[in-house]
Amino acid sequence: NDLVSSDEKFQDEFAKWTTDSSIISKYVLYELEFLYAGERNRELKPIKNLTWEHILPQKYDEFWSDFPNAESYVNRLGNMTILSNFDNSKIKNCKYDDKKSKAYDPSFLQINKKTVCNENKWTLEIINARQKKFAQKAIEIWKF
Repeated sequence: NDLVSSDEKFQDEFAKWTTDSSIISKYVLYELEFLYAGERNRELKPIKNLTWEHILPQKYDEFWSDFPNAESYVNRLGNMTILSNFDNSKIKNCKYDDKKSKAYDPSFLQINKKTVCNENKWTLEIINARQKKFAQKAIEIWKF
């Protein structure tokens, strides 16, 4: 069946997808948030109050220098989330424990509550697993 192979191919490609576009990433993360929340969350409006957040930060040298092959994982969708401008401004390039306690745990967004908040540390394996979950959910959002 062509539909099954198209869905599988899409899911496989999505599980490896990398982007440095904040517009595309935010759109995909918003759609995933809607799916996790089970509804179009009114708190996502206005969108200008939300920012694109790299969990492993783009400037990872200071607190994340022991993260193996970091440059290959920074722009993976599994490493990204959305946060309020206020929460994101508090954490910048902090280590994961600080980011979690100051921004992810207090976040109202289900994409954080149901994924990032469940982790005690941030690893390559978690980024890969999270992105695979996103790929499975993407099939529910974008049907081919």
